Amino acid sequence: RYQILQHSIKEAEIDLEELKSNISEMSDVNALKKKAEIEQAEKDSEAIKVATSEALIDMLLTIDAKKVRKNNIIIGIESSGAHSNGYSLINKLVKKSSLSKTERQKLIKLALKPTHLYATVILDLLKKVKVKSIANITGGGLIENIPRSIPNNLSSEIYLDNWEMSPLFKTLQKLGKIHLDDMLRIFNCGIGMTVVIDPKDLNETQKVLSKHKFKSFMIGKVIQNTKRKINFI
Repeated sequence: RYQILQHSIKEAEIDLEELKSNISEMSDVNALKKKAEIEQAEKDSEAIKVATSEALIDMLLTIDAKKVRKNNIIIGIESSGAHSNGYSLINKLVKKSSLSKTERQKLIKLALKPTHLYATVILDLLKKVKVKSIANITGGGLIENIPRSIPNNLSSEIYLDNWEMSPLFKTLQKLGKIHLDDMLRIFNCGIGMTVVIDPKDLNETQKVLSKHKFKSFMIGKVIQNTKRKINFI
């Protein structure tokens, strides 16, 4: 789990570099504003690494995916945007698009939203709810990451109608004529992290997430093992 955390930190650092490289696409005023936001994000990121890494590792060690059971539910926590994934494709789509300058700048602004950091909210949630498993939706999207949080003898079903993809992902899908399966494999599609909990803990879980200003959705549940580890409905 420590290696996973370190990998996430590395992805965040890469993300910041990619954000910087995209600044040239924006107006001077917006560029300066975004630069300031990125510099602040870097300072905050360093502080969070020091303050929460050890505590988060200790708390994560209490999570045992073997405790996941059939009919446990999967809660999706909103993402702020693309987070640290899919930027090569995003850059390609933006450059090749026939969007107007205003539309391009609007799309770039959405793509440059700083990545949500979940350490604080997850630490709080772990204190109040018996979280069975957690999945950080990074490279591989929902298709590859959710199954990693489910035991091999079980599967999951995800209800696509239970949340709505943000304008960023809708626009990218339209620009690239990207099939839904590919969207779910490349991007987080609006879900930055998932937690598996007992149904009785739904209200408390959403209460904690809401307190931290995160929107959340009951996006699926754990089911009997099927040929596919994840089934979209």
